Amino acid sequence: MNDGAKSDLKNGIPLADITDGGKLLGVVNRRDLLNVFLVPDEEIGRQVTELLAEIIPEAHAPITASVRGGIVTLAGQLDAIASRARVGEAIDLAWDIDGVVDLIDHTDGTPATPAP
Repeated sequence: MNDGAKSDLKNGIPLADITDGGKLLGVVNRRDLLNVFLVPDEEIGRQVTELLAEIIPEAHAPITASVRGGIVTLAGQLDAIASRARVGEAIDLAWDIDGVVDLIDHTDGTPATPAP
């Protein structure tokens, strides 16, 4: 076992052996496995903004997205173009963006509050 794995074990971090035919190939912890799925907030924000631009014309962009810790907050005023149905469609599609862990909809005109 390498020094890092020993340290993790001492600190109570569960480890998983990676084996092939009974031969130990390595050891991973939960952090190692989850790091594969981490996406920077800036990248998530870029993708959500692009998604909004596809659904709500760019010339009319009253809906904005902010991201913190993978939590996407949509804010802005709904109107005939940025309707509840179009924002709902954007929310449904945003769930498919890697790294999104939650979505908060503040598009009724209420100012967005920062995600916890």
